[in-house]
Formats: sequence, structure tokens, C-alpha cells
Amino acid sequence: MSALTPASEQFLDDTRALSILAELIDLPGDQREGAIRAACGEGPLAATVRAMLAADESADQFLDEPPILRAPGLESTRGQGLSPGTRIAAYRLECLRGSGSMGDVYEAQAPGGGRVALKLLRPGVALRELRRRFEFEIVALSRLQHPNIAALLDSGEFESQEGPRPYMVMELVEGHAITEHARARNLGGPDLLTLFARVCDAVEHAHRCGVIHRDLKPANILVQTATGEPKIVDFGVARGVDPAATLASLPGTHLIGSVPYMSPEQAAGQAADTRSDVYALGAILYELVAERPAFSHQGVALPELIRRVREQGPPTLRASARFGSRARDVALVVSHAMAKRPEGRYSSVGQLAADLRAIAEGRPVSIRPPGLWSVAMSSARRHKSRVVMASVATLCVMASAVVAIVHVMDAHDAERRSDQLIEEIVRGTDVFVVALNQRMHAERQPLEARRAVLEAAREYLRRVETRAGDDPRVLESLARVYLELGRVVGGTSTGSLGQTDEAAELFGASARMYESLVTSGDTDERRLGLASALEESSMMAGRPVAPEIARRAAAHIEIVASRVGAAQAAELRAHALSLLAAAAAHAGDVNSLRVLEVQLAELCAAEPSNADRWTSLGQAQRFLAEMLAITDRKAAHTIARACRETTLHAISLGGPERDVSTRNFAMNEVVLALLSAGEVPAEELIRSAEQAVDATRRLMTSDLHDNFARSEYVHVLLTFATAGERIAVADPPAGQGLSRSDIAARMARKVREELALADSNRPPSLAPYPIEADLRRAIQVALARLDAIAAGRGER
Repeated sequence: MSALTPASEQFLDDTRALSILAELIDLPGDQREGAIRAACGEGPLAATVRAMLAADESADQFLDEPPILRAPGLESTRGQGLSPGTRIAAYRLECLRGSGSMGDVYEAQAPGGGRVALKLLRPGVALRELRRRFEFEIVALSRLQHPNIAALLDSGEFESQEGPRPYMVMELVEGHAITEHARARNLGGPDLLTLFARVCDAVEHAHRCGVIHRDLKPANILVQTATGEPKIVDFGVARGVDPAATLASLPGTHLIGSVPYMSPEQAAGQAADTRSDVYALGAILYELVAERPAFSHQGVALPELIRRVREQGPPTLRASARFGSRARDVALVVSHAMAKRPEGRYSSVGQLAADLRAIAEGRPVSIRPPGLWSVAMSSARRHKSRVVMASVATLCVMASAVVAIVHVMDAHDAERRSDQLIEEIVRGTDVFVVALNQRMHAERQPLEARRAVLEAAREYLRRVETRAGDDPRVLESLARVYLELGRVVGGTSTGSLGQTDEAAELFGASARMYESLVTSGDTDERRLGLASALEESSMMAGRPVAPEIARRAAAHIEIVASRVGAAQAAELRAHALSLLAAAAAHAGDVNSLRVLEVQLAELCAAEPSNADRWTSLGQAQRFLAEMLAITDRKAAHTIARACRETTLHAISLGGPERDVSTRNFAMNEVVLALLSAGEVPAEELIRSAEQAVDATRRLMTSDLHDNFARSEYVHVLLTFATAGERIAVADPPAGQGLSRSDIAARMARKVREELALADSNRPPSLAPYPIEADLRRAIQVALARLDAIAAGRGER
């Protein structure tokens, strides 16, 4: 067995280079070189990052459509394609499928008889800058490997009579634009949102790979007739014939994109970033929901259409009955994605996808409608002081808002409380805690200040609960609020205070409210809310997973799954299986975990492009390999190798759970090193395990307030220390010149260096999870054994 295949090593190297590029991209030019050396040293990785930066700088010069594209000589060749039967390299052209501002798209026959799409730069546009733009797209697409992005298969140059013309060969997608597909199939609300979430996953994958689309529109998103899977088919060169998507080309402007889906900053001629793609996705979603575009080009002159996009918001969205009780949430998500200012939108496409899935699965979304409390927050943000006390005071403004609600409730007896008042109470409590959560994370306040504000919040919410009576709308809002507060206090959320006992009380309060609500009126949203509260109780970082609670949560999820459509049911069941797998692992129930691993594998096979399912499967396989490592080394080895392939596939699919898969991959590599002791050269095992520790550290340091990532990092260090002992004492020794003492000393030194680093960068406001202390004690025991081996006392 080898540590990593060459393909896997290249994938990880490219992923690391792209993550470094994302950190450097906004630095001034004179600071980049020093940052590259600090992050990469000198070697292949540094060279790769420099090449990416150079490509990006070139892209800035030619990705926005230059005036030369509008020269009269260029338009004269549009649509004048090559004859059927023409050969370009090994490909035989069949017919012209589309024509755009720079090139044509043909259907062609590949050498093996399959059909492909071939994009060819047209004669007359093969100027240096435009060739570079075309070549940049080829490079970008070569890095995008996602099931919902049409794959790049080949590229080269065609020697035509007019001179060499670049071409690229793409996967041929047979299907219809996503808007046409949704209309023809009359997709229900959850199915439509789940379908569009997969489109978002593809765009998020592109963003992670350093590619901004800049021209997302329905015509560029086809849904395959055979499979029902969406595919993004165009990243900005050749364009299908689409009258609604005429490129903006006003005198003196360099706009590129389809105006009805163009972000306001693009319409103003400013640079696009990932949030511009968020806006375009919001505009497409608007059209899917409303069955009409947010900005119609019909009967509107292009300058006026651009002005409307730049200065006006779309008409108010009224979601149809197919979205049921979640219609308002759908409209809210679309509105948030299409905010005029980039900072008002989702900060990533992954967040948009997460909210779409939350609605489809009956869970709360991450945003709330603007109202009295968000206005107060905006005012507080504009006038905040630089000192900590002002931050606390700002939060107390929100707390005062809840006091105001209580006073209003006191002034209205039960008979006089109107629906409008109840709605304001619900909105106020929801926005209060969401804003509190965001502010705590953004301000990085001292621990004492954060605890004080949270205690005030809990007290005010208890007062609201006392005065709320039995109105189910208020109780449901409070149940969500307590659930969110529990996550902040001691759940796995970034910036959690690590107070697991208090979090357990809050999760318990939320669960009791949801239990009462389900008894009085059983809805899918309440069932899933109850399942979430129980799940948080069972999966709380720093406490053992409680199998019985996990089974109760899974039972509620199954009830909802039995009442919804097939696609949503499969997603819910995959989530329940993942929860049960974690519970089985912590209970040491190997037999149950084996069964759950098989069930998750079946769900993955049913939908190979679902990143969440592959992530869950990888995690279950990692748990199983760790457990079997003690009792059945051969079986553990087989499972760990399967886990490697599973997690690499999950990483390649992208999506919001990518970091979880990366952690699973890293942990599994250390487990593989442990299992391979005595079979693979020690140097190879140590190097693989060290790389895994480094990858986990990078995830931890990417957000120093993520307590869960920090405890997972310490967990990896414990496994690394255990693997070091196993490698050092393996029979036969395979040290490639390293003695047992050398191996033990090296592994112990690495663990100590990593622990010191973790301690040095821990924010003062971050209290460790109790489980981290347990892990550290175990690490000290493992280090003592390594020290004994290093001193010659532990060798056999």
C-alpha cells in the first residue's frame, strides 16, 4: 500500500495552492511575493501559486469584454459555421449548436463514437487578448471537476485557412434550460429548491477553485433529460442563441453578462466577485419561483434595462402555493441573494444552498426578515465604539428591544393581542438571537462580556416565555431561539463558549417546547425542529453522543420522511443514518455501524453527485476503521482504504461539508499509517501522517474561533501519537535508516510543536470543550510512551 496515489497528491496540491491563492488575491501587488514565501517557501507549490496569480492578473485584463469584441468585422462571422463532416483533430463535426460573441459550439463525434460539444474560436477574433481569454477558460475548466458542471474533455488548436484557432471539447449535455424544465415538470417546492441547491453546489465548487462565472443565466444551466441532473454548460466563451441574454455593449462600457441576471455592480461597470454570482443565482431563482424574470427585457431599451438593474429592486416576490407555509422564507432567501449591495447578500453560494435545503427539509433558514430590531442593529453598527464596553452596550440595545416587547405584552391582555402583535413578537425574538449570534462572532468579545450578554438574553427570553401564554406561534419561535442559543453556548458552532452543561439545558428547553407543539399540532417543521434539538443534545461537542437521544431524533426524521416526496425523503434519511452512525461509533456498537455504513453506501450509489451523502459515508467509514483497528486489523485496513476513496470523492464534489470531508480524509490517513506499521516503510508512513496533521491544522487556523475544528485537531494529534508508537515498535522494523528511537523522538516532537501552536493561537475569549482536556490527557500518556521508546526503554 502506498500513502497517496499521484492523482490524489496532485489533487491535494492543487487544492492547497487554490486556498493560498484565495488568501493572497486581495493583497497589494508588492506584498504578494513575501506572502507566497511565507505560505509556501520555495518549490513547486510556490511556483504553482505564482502561475495562478499571473493567470488571474491576466484574466482581470481580458475577462471583461473589451471594446474590440464589438468591432464590425467580428459580428460578420457570427453563426457562419464550418460544414458538417469537417474534422478537427480526432473529432468529426455534426452540426452547429450555438454561436456567441467570440466562438461557435458544434455537436461532434468523438473517436469512440460518442457525442461531444466542441467550442471553436471563430476566425477574426484570434487576437492575442481573446486567445488568452479562451485559454484561461480552458485552464479554469480543467480545474473544475463537479458532477453539475459540464466536463472539459480535450483542447487544442485547429489549423484552419485563417490560421490556428483554439478549441475545447466538452461533455455534451442533452436537456432543457432549468426554467423550461421546472415549468414542463411542474416541480413541487421542495424538489425545485433541492434541484437548484445542486446548481449552487457547482458554483460554490467553482468559487473554491478560483473561478467566478460572471454570466450565470437559465440558458447556461441545462437539466439533463435522461437523469434530471442540472449542468452548468458555459463559463463565458461561446453562447447559445438566447435573445433574452444579449450581451451589454454600450459605447464606452466593458460590461459582460446577461443584463436580466447581472448584478448591480456589474451593471455599473465595476468588478465582479463571488457575490455577483450569488446575485445572478438569486435572479434565476426569482424566475423559477415567480415564473417570470425579475427584470424583463421585453419592450425595454438596453440602457433603460441596465439602469433598472443598477438602481431598482425587482418587483416584490410572491411565492406560489407549492411552497406552502415556507413561501415567505423562499421570498426572503431570494431577496437576500438579490440585495443591491454585495455586503447585503449571502457571503457565499454555499450559504444560499444551505438555506434552500433548509426550506426543502422543513428546517429554519439562517436569515430573518428586516424589522425594528435589524434597524436598531444597523444604527448600533454605525455608531459603535472601539472599546469592549461599547460592544456590550450595543448588544444590550438588542436586549432592551426584548424588554420593549415584554412591556407591550404586559399592556395587552389575551383578548386584545392582535395577530400583528404576535407576529412582531415572533419576528423580534428570532431576529434578536440571530443578530446576537452574528455580533458575538464578529466582535470577538472577551469571554466575560459574551457570557454576561448571553445571560441577559436568556433572562429576557424567559420573561417573554412567561408572558407569551400558550400561543403556538410564539412558543415555536422561542423553541428555535433556545436551540440557537444552545449552539452558541456549547454546541459545535464557530465561536461556541464551550459551556456544554448550560447548552444541554437550552437544548432541553427547546426540545420540551417542540414536544408540546408536536402534540398539539403535528407539522413537518415542528418534527424537524424537535429532531434538531434532540440531535444537538446527542451530538454536543465535549460530551459523549447519547445513542438513545439520537434514535429518538432519527425516529422523528423518519416520520417526516414518510410524508414528503422521494427526493426530500432520501435527504432526510441520509441525515438520520449519519446521526445514528455517530451514536453507534461513540457507543462502540460495531455491528450497528457496519449496517449503517452499508445503508449510507446504498444512498450514495442512488445519487453519486450528492456531496452530503458521501461526506456522511466517509465519516461512518472513518469511525468503523478506528473501532476495528483494535480488534480486526485486516478489516480495518480494508475500510480505511475505502474511506480514502470516499472522502476524496466527497472533497471533489465540493459543497458546504467539504471541510468535514477534508478532516475525515486527514484523520483516516493517520489511521492508515497506524494500520500499515510494519508493512510500509516508516518514512513513508510518517510523512503521510505529518501531511494529514498539517491539513487539519490549516482547517483549524482558518477560523481560530471554531471550537469544534480545534477539538478535532487535538483528536488527530492523539491518533498521530498512537500511530507513532505503533510505527516505532513494528515488527519487522522498516525505518529506512531510522531507528526506533529516531521514529519515536520525531513523532513526539511533532506532537509537542503542534500542541504549542494550538495554545499560542487560541483566542482569549475561547473556552476549550471539556473533551479537549480529556484528549490532551490521553496525548500526554502517549507522549510518555514515545519518550520511553526514544530513550531506549520502550524498544522490544
